[in-house]
Amino acid sequence: MQLNRKFAYLTIPAIYLIAGLVWITLSDATLFSISSLPGWANSHFQQLAIYKGYLYVIVTSVLLALLIKRSFGSIVSVKNDFMRLFAENPNPMWIYDSKTLKFLLVNDAACKAYGYTREEFCNLNLFAIRPVEEYDRLRDTVFMHREGLYTTEKWLHKGKDGVPFYVNIFANDTRYANKPCRMITAINVNKEHLAEIERNSLKQALDSSALVSVTDLKGSILHANGKFCEVSGYSEAELIGKNHDIVNSGYHSSEFWREMWRTVAKGKTWRGDIRNKRKDGSYYWVDTFINPVYNSEGKIHKFMSVRYLITERKQLESEQNILLKDLSHYAFQTSHELRGPVARLLGLTSLFSEYPEKQFVVDKIRDTTVEIDSVILKMNEALDRNAYPMLKKYEERSGCLRASKRAS
Repeated sequence: MQLNRKFAYLTIPAIYLIAGLVWITLSDATLFSISSLPGWANSHFQQLAIYKGYLYVIVTSVLLALLIKRSFGSIVSVKNDFMRLFAENPNPMWIYDSKTLKFLLVNDAACKAYGYTREEFCNLNLFAIRPVEEYDRLRDTVFMHREGLYTTEKWLHKGKDGVPFYVNIFANDTRYANKPCRMITAINVNKEHLAEIERNSLKQALDSSALVSVTDLKGSILHANGKFCEVSGYSEAELIGKNHDIVNSGYHSSEFWREMWRTVAKGKTWRGDIRNKRKDGSYYWVDTFINPVYNSEGKIHKFMSVRYLITERKQLESEQNILLKDLSHYAFQTSHELRGPVARLLGLTSLFSEYPEKQFVVDKIRDTTVEIDSVILKMNEALDRNAYPMLKKYEERSGCLRASKRAS
């Protein structure tokens, strides 16, 4: 195709030459045949040769007119295609010199996207629309020999105002103003690229803090992130293809799981606290969110689970429940077992005025005191058993929390 374009200017002269040679050869042969006929004089032959020249000029003129008309139609067609594909293209396009990297031609979309006029563009080169950190990459790319249409990865460009944005570049070698050039189409992908960065940031934040897994409709694991593997003790290879029963601790009832499946099958989000079992047999608690994932047809084809470790919270809740039981028992002893001996002790003080025998009263007071001491001992034992260790652990945990806040 390149060869045809290179020698296109020879088409009309070649046709003219071939037609002339054919005409001369055939017309001369015809004249010689006619001149040999009886009755033809030399003057007749000369007159016919003149007419032959006139006829040749007329025929070749008509032929040249047809060829020029055809070529002109092709030029108009190419110009219209150029206007439609380049000048009126909604994406920024430009042609630059392959050697100097200077802009030779730009379309309206490029002027609008970058903020330069055509005159300003023609005084710039490719480096003017890129930040400094892209210069080395640009040098490596533009001087790399490639043929045909090709695309490169995302580029960071900047406009006249200095605001950066991302584009995808499509390039093709061509010729313009009799120079080797490249035609470029730049498609703005700034929104998509920034959205991708945001998605990656969110994914990274989620992966660092949550246990994430994806399952098919039967519950077989298709993906498990690093946090899931770290907490469960299983490698990703051990988890892929397995059902979530691999971490089932057996703590929850069948009805618990049936309710979970009923909820997600309806397209709703299910949330609940689940006790799972690690590979080493130890247990851990997770606050679990299970969401259905829809395909392009609007049908559920996967489930995504996001879990947050709450083992420490569950342990604290369990300790609090035990503490509450001990405190309830402590309150019962205070209000019942201790009140009786105290009431009797108060009553015994009134006997001093009624009984002359003081020793009897003293013995009763001693017995009551021993009973009170026994009740208090039981209460202390109850507190020593659970309440005091839990309170101490809570204080230590609170102290560590305060220290970490001061450090931050």
